Amino acid sequence: MTDIKSEESLYVSRSRQRLEHLNGLTKIPTANSDAYTRWSRVRLDRILVDYMLREGFNETAGQLAREEGIESYVDMELFTQSKRVEQALQRFSCTEALQWCNENKSNLRKMKSTFEFNLRLQEFIELVRARKTSEAIAYSRKYLTTWPAAHLKEIYQAMGLLAFPSTTQRMPYK
Repeated sequence: MTDIKSEESLYVSRSRQRLEHLNGLTKIPTANSDAYTRWSRVRLDRILVDYMLREGFNETAGQLAREEGIESYVDMELFTQSKRVEQALQRFSCTEALQWCNENKSNLRKMKSTFEFNLRLQEFIELVRARKTSEAIAYSRKYLTTWPAAHLKEIYQAMGLLAFPSTTQRMPYK
């Protein structure tokens, strides 16, 4: 709980710094002033760092943020974490994403996100694909039965995978 609170206060602090930077524009009298040039430079650097992080150039983004002194304006850790989850999903591993879901469960619930459900469903499908039928059934009982009725259709379709082999020509299991 302490870790969550310290992380939360870090993000609140960064948000305040970003707002202060944006508010700084209102105190600049003209666009021809040196203050506006400095403000614009910081803004441009922030945009560049965000772009580089989104494109996966984390080291370059970090170096630019350090050199320009704008580390508090960017969420390097957040992008690093999301990249790690993305790479794991590309390797067909849901473990890191499920761990992230567990850490952010309350926010996901507030957003009514189905991300965790989709991950759990994919894990089930991968077990069926690997022909680990008993593990798939146990997994579905443990993780899929806890979801609301809104997901019943998807769960029923996934359960149909147990009855039809991956070579089936029947829709929607094809």
